[in-house]
Amino acid sequence: MVEAIGLAIISAFTTSAALASAIATTTVLGVSIGTIVGTAVVLGGSLLVSALTTPDTRQKVQAQQFSTRQSLPARRRVYGRTKLAGPKLEWKGYNGCFVNALYHCEGPIGGYDEFWFEDKKSALPTGSLGGFTGIAPWQQYVSVEAHLGTEDQIASNVLTTRLPWWTANDRLAGCAYTVAFHAPPAEKDFKKFYPSGTWPEHRVVLRGSVVRNVNDPAQTSNPATWQWSETPALCIRDHLTHQLWGMKVPESLIDDVSFGAKAFTDSAPVTRKDGAVIARYALGGAFDLTEEPADVLQGMLNACDGRLFLTVDGKIGISGGTYVAPEVTLRDPQIISVTVEKGSKKRASFNRMKISYVSPRHDYQVIEGDPWEDYDAQSEAGEILETDFARPWVQDHNQLRRLAKIFCAKGNPEWRITGMVTDRSGLPALFEDIIRLVLPRYGIDAVFTVDRAVASADGSTCTFDMTSLDPTCYDFNAATEEGITPALPNESTGAEPLAPPVGLLAYIERRAVGGNVNAAFLVLTASPPSRLDLSLIGRYRRVGTTDWIDMRADSDSRSRVVSDVLADGAEYEPQGALAGYDRAAQSVWLGTNPITIIATSDNVAPSAPTYTSATLSGTTVNHAVKQSSSANARNIRLSRVNGFGKVFADAALSVTEALSPNQTDTLTDTISLGYINWWLTAQNASGVSSPASDPKSLLYVTQPGAKNSFPNDLTNAEWVKTGSTATLSGAGPDGNAATMIAETATTGTHIVSYKSTTFVSGAKVRAVWGLKAAGRTAGRIDLLNSAGTGNGDYVRTVFDLTAGTVTVGTPNGATFSGVTATIQRVSADFWLIVITADTSASSGTGGVIAIEDRLNLGSGGAVISYAGDTTKGLLAWACSLAPVT
Repeated sequence: MVEAIGLAIISAFTTSAALASAIATTTVLGVSIGTIVGTAVVLGGSLLVSALTTPDTRQKVQAQQFSTRQSLPARRRVYGRTKLAGPKLEWKGYNGCFVNALYHCEGPIGGYDEFWFEDKKSALPTGSLGGFTGIAPWQQYVSVEAHLGTEDQIASNVLTTRLPWWTANDRLAGCAYTVAFHAPPAEKDFKKFYPSGTWPEHRVVLRGSVVRNVNDPAQTSNPATWQWSETPALCIRDHLTHQLWGMKVPESLIDDVSFGAKAFTDSAPVTRKDGAVIARYALGGAFDLTEEPADVLQGMLNACDGRLFLTVDGKIGISGGTYVAPEVTLRDPQIISVTVEKGSKKRASFNRMKISYVSPRHDYQVIEGDPWEDYDAQSEAGEILETDFARPWVQDHNQLRRLAKIFCAKGNPEWRITGMVTDRSGLPALFEDIIRLVLPRYGIDAVFTVDRAVASADGSTCTFDMTSLDPTCYDFNAATEEGITPALPNESTGAEPLAPPVGLLAYIERRAVGGNVNAAFLVLTASPPSRLDLSLIGRYRRVGTTDWIDMRADSDSRSRVVSDVLADGAEYEPQGALAGYDRAAQSVWLGTNPITIIATSDNVAPSAPTYTSATLSGTTVNHAVKQSSSANARNIRLSRVNGFGKVFADAALSVTEALSPNQTDTLTDTISLGYINWWLTAQNASGVSSPASDPKSLLYVTQPGAKNSFPNDLTNAEWVKTGSTATLSGAGPDGNAATMIAETATTGTHIVSYKSTTFVSGAKVRAVWGLKAAGRTAGRIDLLNSAGTGNGDYVRTVFDLTAGTVTVGTPNGATFSGVTATIQRVSADFWLIVITADTSASSGTGGVIAIEDRLNLGSGGAVISYAGDTTKGLLAWACSLAPVT
């Protein structure tokens, strides 16, 4: 039987508080004692016993997941996370539809994580308070509405609008509940959407009661500031202090310092054998309010090795879960009498622990874990002595095994001390949970937990019962001590490995799910397995998520499985495997080729949208567009690529916008220098695109803030010619004038250049050259610091118009850095070269730097032309030098 500790707590309040307040007359070893009425005072660890045997709760946990029809069902509370159904609040067919409302627990709760219909998890996201299931076979015919159980919650919209006997006053205040609404399809389709012939029952995975975190200053005594937690110390504190459904202890009698410290201990991270990081202790579970609150309390304490004790101030504190070195030591001279029992593994009360817990991986059912074995004790005893170790509030195998190790050490101690009587010097140990005891005559120097501490009426003696504690029981090596986590039914059991499926193929299948509505399903197929006991199984997940969703067999096929309804236009990753009966044996999961696949409910491409115009304003282009006339057009997409002669396949998406059929709009796009091409496409809701529209093209070569005034007429005197001549000749791609730069007959370099003395040193500069071969196809562009500090610093860029290449050399000096250069074809024979460079802040005089932009004619590759030929040169257009902001 679980000891009912609640009465002991309540009955001890007055006595312990009286002890704390009656300190007045005598001081012995720093402990003040007054006159205490009565024969003895029970203190410390004796008040709250250690872990007790817990009965098998398998049937209880299973029952919590069934819905029931009861006239007066028990109310329920939840801490942590668990899976529940519950008593029916309503179960009624009316006007062709059906409503099923379930009470889950008292609120307010932290939220809903999952909604399950029969054995299928709905597509509703974590935290949702309702919506359509989003899964086959029920689709849009089954929806759910959830309530958190706040005191001010409004009445259910489903109940009040579908059933006339429910009104806005029926709020179910304080009750966390859900309402499933089942709509009727056409009679001929009923079995299609309700294949079981009836309405599906539902369950939920929910985050239970919100509790106060005493370590968070924002969480005050006002429950509106509290949050959900699965930290045991915080849940235990809530259960102790809850005035309706808990132990009803006043908060003034809770030692929040110890509860805050225990919360930090509980939430400290530990690493499992599989590498997952979890909290050291967590709990989750539900209890009916007909259960003894003290039994519930003990179960929660068992989940975290918790011990309650009374402080010297008469408050309830909590300890346990990790080793804390004792602060008080009792020695031989203080002992008046003692009974010592030395433990023996041969006489151990148990040496094997049959352990169990509630496993979320196993549908929140009670599962047996890997037994905890004390092999040394088994060897010494010559037999196996088994005991049950059930921890229904524990939900992780690693945590269960850690608790089992601690319990085993405490249950079979090396020493037991009973009826140890000390003189007054033992008073400091009265309120200690753990002490050190040194008795050389018995060979004892060990740590002990205090199970009972009694002070005589006059405070002259103290009596203790204690058991020794091996501090190493709190050490835990996951790799060697976690054991084997219980496997899922579909996990390999170590049998002969199966070969993966052959010819695995994934594709999207579209099916009508009602009226004109189509839905996308993922289908996996493979070659039929050679063994009759094997079948194809499949799973899938949306790209970017981590949870896999199982697929179902398509009728009786052993080589074809189908998903639930997919989100239209989303991308999924499927996998397949072969498995035997009940998945007792399974091959490795195998990905498909391609690895990902896009859900497509509508595979009909809309017609192309209409492109009205593209107009330039600064560096912004405004595109006047009209959406496709196709009824399934949903989005319009603007794609862009730089360079003459490019096609739609070269373009990348630049702008996308939701737009209905035949609607007009203006799309804006920001561009850089060059020849830009745009195309429009329309998309349906599945992401299927129309053909591309006719392109729009625009040539942008003007540099804002250019220092030179004549970018096309290089005959102007601002352009200095050395060994070259300049003659206006023809036009560039935009129709503006172009200049023929030809060599003179003089032997030497053939150059045209522009210099500005007004650049701000430390700023970025950009040189632009529009060039066409005219006897010469190559050359070099130099940027030079031609005055002030750093005179002679330069960077050289070599270009080749035949190859369409440009190469930046290593800068000379400290003026130029971060130099980049691009070359782009902007017409059939014109190229645009853009060179950008950073300048050093120390390269000028008075913050100003003189930069020269120089074109050298070349005879090919990186070779500069020296022997002049008056028939050869380059046609220049759109040439400028400017600061870049």
